[in-house]
Amino acid sequence: MKNQAPKELKGIRAFLRQHRERIRELKRGLSPLQRLTLKRLWAIFWLFIIVNLPFDFAYENGYQPKTFITLFTLLLAFSIFAILIILGRYLGQETDEYIRMIVVKSLLWGAAVSAAEDAILSTVQVWSSEANLMPSLRMSLNIEFFVMGAVLSLAWQIRRHR
Repeated sequence: MKNQAPKELKGIRAFLRQHRERIRELKRGLSPLQRLTLKRLWAIFWLFIIVNLPFDFAYENGYQPKTFITLFTLLLAFSIFAILIILGRYLGQETDEYIRMIVVKSLLWGAAVSAAEDAILSTVQVWSSEANLMPSLRMSLNIEFFVMGAVLSLAWQIRRHR
């Protein structure tokens, strides 16, 4: 008798196969400029993740000198600037006004969500002495909320305009 996978795994495999094919279809619809921009953004996101994990681990285990926090904050700031530079270059080279408008709106929504999150964290930190957040954690949350707001806004706009 063959070694068969449980039904749950078959369902998960089918789900992953379906989404992998959907991503391939989406990639085929992109222009070369859009593909290049996405590759650059993914490289920056992976750099952010690779930098973020060891710093978070070290901070949770009590290693918190000022040079450590400063270095981490500078690396996070670099990733934010790199994302904005990559998207700025993309917008400068994009010829389709409609796509340019959607990307600019998404960036503005990302900035708005990030600013709102920063205001909320600042208020919580002022009113609660227990919520002493280190600056690098706040910057880490800023980039995560910026990306989340921009991506959700982009997906919402594309879905709305179909």
